[in-house]
Amino acid sequence: MTLKTELPRIVPSNNVSLVGADDAVAVSQYTNSANLVFGRQLSGEIVSMCLYAAESGTGETQEVAGEVLFLSADPAVAAGDTDLAAGEWPTVVGTVAVAATDWVSGVTGSMAFVPCAVPFELLGTLYAVMKMDAASAINSAGGDDETLTIQVRARLG
Repeated sequence: MTLKTELPRIVPSNNVSLVGADDAVAVSQYTNSANLVFGRQLSGEIVSMCLYAAESGTGETQEVAGEVLFLSADPAVAAGDTDLAAGEWPTVVGTVAVAATDWVSGVTGSMAFVPCAVPFELLGTLYAVMKMDAASAINSAGGDDETLTIQVRARLG
């Protein structure tokens, strides 16, 4: 008799914007929040995260460093905000650090692939927001049209 064991599926989220071409995010500021869609209620573990940066203006693609926060509710932050509201901190389910050395760069853009382990309980929604570190900024000079998007992969239970 052969037993068949199914492994948990690893499912990608949508690829969603954290920073648009007209958003300015300075050092130690937050990006926009992003609703990570998996198409159903979910519980499981985020196993990896990809950040994609592009530049359509005259600037250079940025390899930003900072902390990505995953939240169970939409934080009321917009690009350039400097803090979360007091009631939003308890909705953080985990964080993942992104270093400048995580990035692979090309002429037309760059990407950072970060393996991680962020477990989360049964949720209806999952959001992400990034806080830049003290040396990172996006769209900080004239002519910059940088974008930053995120996609995560989760093992769903």
